[in-house]
Amino acid sequence: MVRRDSVSQLQLLDMKMKSLLTVLAAAFLAGCQTSPTGEQAVPASPAELTIQLPVKTVRSAAIKTMSHRGYALTPAGTDTLLFDRAADLGSTLRIAFTDGRAAWRRVRIRIISAAATTRVIAKPSLVINRGELHEHEEPDNSGSARQAMQEILAKIQNEAGQ
Repeated sequence: MVRRDSVSQLQLLDMKMKSLLTVLAAAFLAGCQTSPTGEQAVPASPAELTIQLPVKTVRSAAIKTMSHRGYALTPAGTDTLLFDRAADLGSTLRIAFTDGRAAWRRVRIRIISAAATTRVIAKPSLVINRGELHEHEEPDNSGSARQAMQEILAKIQNEAGQ
């Protein structure tokens, strides 16, 4: 025969599990985005800026700016820099809930010499399984990511002294 205390404890545990699942589902849904009309959002073009300074100066300014924002540098080529940092809580919860992995924010900055100017392009993404064989990178075309890229480009321009 089951005691009343055991039944009460089981009911309490069941309520706690339902509450936890509700919180996780809310966090997951908060990370999902749709356009106001319900149609697929059109990907925005990457944030871009032209600076009237040489590539070397702009590259140094980009590295310093991103370092101050908590990003770690991974050189990816002569004209590309990758910057990674742990993702925000909402993205981390969403990815951990669906994939069981930590999420990372990545900013891919291309620095292109164009005569006496330097063109800087910033593309944000969300990375899962960072540094592993099956690393997956999703472009982040959200309005908040685009705004963050514009802020980063403005800081790079300011840091470069223009």
